[in-house]
Amino acid sequence: MATRRAEQKARTRARVLEAARATFEALGYDGTTIATVAERAGVSAGTVMAHFPDKSALVAASFHEAIEEVMQEALQTLPDGDLLARLLHVSERLYHYYGRNPSLSRALVREATFMEGPATEPLREQIERHFAWLGQELGAAAAAGALEPALASQVGVLGYWADYYLVLLMGLQEVPLPLDEQVALLDALLRARLRPPAG
Repeated sequence: MATRRAEQKARTRARVLEAARATFEALGYDGTTIATVAERAGVSAGTVMAHFPDKSALVAASFHEAIEEVMQEALQTLPDGDLLARLLHVSERLYHYYGRNPSLSRALVREATFMEGPATEPLREQIERHFAWLGQELGAAAAAGALEPALASQVGVLGYWADYYLVLLMGLQEVPLPLDEQVALLDALLRARLRPPAG
């Protein structure tokens, strides 16, 4: 019985998340309410709030789970090439996801950047895992003699993140930078930043 209830709860949560994504896409962040999500999901507003206490939590969950899927696919299909090829592979997959619906992605990025409270914990953990992966990639490149050792640290991780985020924002402008130009720009920025050892 307990297992059945847990399965029912999981199905309801998934239905609410699916309805939330569809509603955000149709109405935008500002036009979406708990009530409109509940109506689309075929449940009560109270049921939605039992899973997600407010709209920010809904955005966080939608953002987290969708990005998790993109990241897992990207990591499972990493090329065997050098550091830059691997970083660009992951970045391109993420830029492609955001670019499918720029208006929604702007709201997702805005909310994820400035949101506070328990709803942000999954996003923080996700970013920490991404940073850990970046650190491993930078460390491996430095060990192979392809990267300045001083960059195999938080300096290199945050440097990549700064470049990645700048290009992401350029891709979400009202007149967005096309995907191929986003990747080319990030390539140029990372080549300047993630330099090999001198000499």
